[in-house]
Amino acid sequence: MYKKKIISLILIVAILASLVSFSYSALALEMNRPILGSVPMNQIPQSLRRGMTDAEFREAYDIAYGIVSKYVGLSEREQVEAVSRELGYIRHASRWEYSMTARHYNNAYGFFVLNRTSCAGDVRAAALCLAILGIPYEHVNENQNMHQWVRVRVNGRFMVLDVNASIFGSFGYLAYEQEPYKHPWIDGITVLLDGRPMEFDVHPRIINERTMVPLRAIFEALGADISWNNSTQTVTATKGDTVIVLTIGCTSPTVNGRVVTIDQPGVVVDGRTLVPLRFVAEALGVAVNWFGMTRTVTITS
Repeated sequence: MYKKKIISLILIVAILASLVSFSYSALALEMNRPILGSVPMNQIPQSLRRGMTDAEFREAYDIAYGIVSKYVGLSEREQVEAVSRELGYIRHASRWEYSMTARHYNNAYGFFVLNRTSCAGDVRAAALCLAILGIPYEHVNENQNMHQWVRVRVNGRFMVLDVNASIFGSFGYLAYEQEPYKHPWIDGITVLLDGRPMEFDVHPRIINERTMVPLRAIFEALGADISWNNSTQTVTATKGDTVIVLTIGCTSPTVNGRVVTIDQPGVVVDGRTLVPLRFVAEALGVAVNWFGMTRTVTITS
């Protein structure tokens, strides 16, 4: 009997705690006050308030807060991805216009309320979202007459968050830096696997007008096992019933014994095998697309 009472008491306490937590979150949202883990408006950096009246900044803050508050408590990576995705969706779903002359073109009010900004306004809108979540960031090329983006450190690696460079529908542009303060859209090639940027120790590149991507990293991410025969310079990848054999320098790899002709052979760069992008699609039957404007590869498994 005593044990049953203790168990009942524990259940009652747990239910009451859940109700209190839910009520607090609902009240906070209704009153535009930060929930636990978010940064209140009076602690947002002054640099994000420029060009706005107090009322305009509050309106921009409230919209940004409404977007990101549901991501409080997630991992930093998930929060950064959410900011990129949500702002990318706004930019595509609304009647957004690019402008370098409209009022508020370079701040968060222009993005969230007027839907007219330059890349500077896009950056400050994303920065406001990150600031609310308490995530440090850098505004690259701020106040310069050149392309601007957000630089944010995630799990020890820097990423580029660029709402202005988004061309993927509801997805914003998010990619790992390949060199410090270099934008993959401008200076490199980004690979997105099912919408998420991949990380490489040897980066993709253009060779003889063909997009070459790291075989091992991509194949393993897609669930294939890789083996390397150094004496024959041959890579063997196995996924389920599919066996892929590729020899460095050869333009005739095989998939289950069937020869697949490629016009650019695989090459070794810094100890990593790079293969033509289209071979990935041929070999594993995945959807692959190349967006030349942003130098981005998308792979859909």
